[in-house]
Amino acid sequence: MEKNIVPGQMKQPTEVQAQPAKPWPRIVLFLVLGLFFVGGLVFAAIKVGVLTKQQEKACTTEAKICPDGSTVGRTGPNCEFAPCPTQAVQNETANWKTYTHNALNFSLQYPPTWQIAATSEPVVVALMPKMLKATNGQFIKLLWYENKNLLDPEAFYEELEKNNYSGDPISPFRQEEPIIKKLQSGEVVYYFDKIYCVATCRMAVWAYKDAIYEFVDHTKGFATNHQQLVRDSDFDLILSTFRFLDQSQTDETANWKTYRNNDLSFRYPQEWSVSSVSDYVITSDLQKISLIITPSDSTLMNECMQEISTETKNNLTIKKFSRVITGEMCATSDPTPREIWVMKSPTVYAPGISYNYSSLEGSRAEAIFNQILSTFRFLPQED
Repeated sequence: MEKNIVPGQMKQPTEVQAQPAKPWPRIVLFLVLGLFFVGGLVFAAIKVGVLTKQQEKACTTEAKICPDGSTVGRTGPNCEFAPCPTQAVQNETANWKTYTHNALNFSLQYPPTWQIAATSEPVVVALMPKMLKATNGQFIKLLWYENKNLLDPEAFYEELEKNNYSGDPISPFRQEEPIIKKLQSGEVVYYFDKIYCVATCRMAVWAYKDAIYEFVDHTKGFATNHQQLVRDSDFDLILSTFRFLDQSQTDETANWKTYRNNDLSFRYPQEWSVSSVSDYVITSDLQKISLIITPSDSTLMNECMQEISTETKNNLTIKKFSRVITGEMCATSDPTPREIWVMKSPTVYAPGISYNYSSLEGSRAEAIFNQILSTFRFLPQED
């Protein structure tokens, strides 16, 4: 049965209104993008920091003794020593007395209220305030030991202990970790602040050429009235005035590297390095200079060179050669090579060293050789 539809009452279709879009997806998107952006900035900052640290040069922990007795370390991008305190403090030692030992090639200064005490070997000079008695060794003293094998101080004390039958702890290196310092003239000093040497004392040890120097402060261990007569800074102040007489400038070889095997030892420039191919080859920062070590089970030999001179220096035989033979076997890119041998005697060809250079380097190469030669030693062999 049909429904009656009254005109004007027809039902209109319902209009569906659009619902407003929810904001959450967009907010989440912005948050994610923001996190990515911030994370990128953090990653970049960390990366830059890491690279910067990798590019920074790590400075050694050395310390230099200043004229006022204080110490300064290395700092800055070039790892240079920081400046010493101002000149005003340096005047403290300006009017001090000077002690000079010409035979052992050194001088040092000490306060005008101090005196030189009587000594016996290996002590070369003993210093003490005039009001202190020399009983029981109440003084600051400098000892000198011959070091023919050019050992570093720690190795030197090890050798010294092997010949010591009393059982006393000779080596300060076994008692305390040293502080590494440097004298004004450049020598590396091993500084011990509190060790036992008959009594509690301080000690500074360094090597120079064929000697070991030991500077010891005995005043703290014995003196009861040292507080009024000896200041804590006196030891370092006296040490800071130590000079070698032959050093108008710092001895360049003092800070050179040391090569040592069972047969021989010598020093060579810091910029040079032992070859990765052979432990018997040392290459220089100059392309036309090299050094070859010949062990005792080998022999010095070069068929392409002709001897031009033989001489004796420092009880060593020095043979000089130049290349005169041509041909495929002796072919070289250097038309003027030179070679110098260091030998025990004119007829003993091992052990030794061969110093190779180009005449194009001329006087420079020969000057470096003479410096190396001044540090060269053949080591004594056990029977």
